[in-house]
Amino acid sequence: MRASCLAIVLGVLLVGSAAQAQDEGAGSVAGVGLVFGTGPDTLGIQGNAFVAIPQVKGLRAGGDLVVYLPYDTNNVDIFFLTINPGAQYVFDIPNVPVKPYAEAGLAIAFARASVPGGQSSSNTELGLNLGGGVEYDISFARIFGMLRYQIMGDGFDQLELGGGLRWAF
Repeated sequence: MRASCLAIVLGVLLVGSAAQAQDEGAGSVAGVGLVFGTGPDTLGIQGNAFVAIPQVKGLRAGGDLVVYLPYDTNNVDIFFLTINPGAQYVFDIPNVPVKPYAEAGLAIAFARASVPGGQSSSNTELGLNLGGGVEYDISFARIFGMLRYQIMGDGFDQLELGGGLRWAF
């Protein structure tokens, strides 16, 4: 599962790097960051890539992968990740250096619980993402912050708060 998730992220980055960023409002970006998720209640590492859609100013499509740091609860080891394909709309406000964006898309969450030296169980949930964030250009990259709510059902909903760096391509 980890190898296939890595292959998806690398595929998005390779496809995105071949695209031309023709939309000054959104632009194509790829980046990394840290995310705190209330579902696993732990910190995760995020990789993301979004490609500008030239036909619609401000729109870009792509997604991210968040791999949460493994943690232990009641002597059970937990591994948790989310895959989040979707779209972002960047609001290009004249003379404002901070670019807010809204996002929506799918949420695919995978969790595995295992007892050390014993059995394991896994679960995959499909849901929706709704959120937004901001980007700010600095000399070598864009700083971003994001807040996203994942509607998963079965009490699996969570809020993700994150930030990091993105590079235009």
